[in-house]
Amino acid sequence: MSIMIRKALPEDAAAIYEIENEISRHPWTEDQIREEIEFSQAYTCVAETGGRIVGFATMQNAAEFAHINELGVLSSQRRRGLGRRIMEDLIREAEERGCDTVSLEVRRSNDPALALYRSFGFRQEGVRRDFYRDPQEDALVLVKKLKEETD
Repeated sequence: MSIMIRKALPEDAAAIYEIENEISRHPWTEDQIREEIEFSQAYTCVAETGGRIVGFATMQNAAEFAHINELGVLSSQRRRGLGRRIMEDLIREAEERGCDTVSLEVRRSNDPALALYRSFGFRQEGVRRDFYRDPQEDALVLVKKLKEETD
């Protein structure tokens, strides 16, 4: 089955909200998702297969810095390369927006996500103690340089 990654539209908010409810104990509301899709400093993309939205991600940027807020794939669709395709799209978008750095937070225990992010060259640059709740857990701060700094 083919996978299509595309920029999210406001009418995708309900489908993204369904994924949010599966993957998060504290999901964004449908209105918050719609606002994020419409925010000019944000980029939200969706993964579609068979005409159904099965994954998404949202990223914001300020100047040359981008931050991935969330990436989620329905559990029934994992291990099919969707996360990788979504990350490729986010990095492409960050580069197009002129960003030189991309960051994100991830649960310390989320080994599959850590493996994905590290495969893209993200490196740990910090820890946010007790960042997550239900269960309470540290977040690892990961950063990827898109452009090398020059003096």
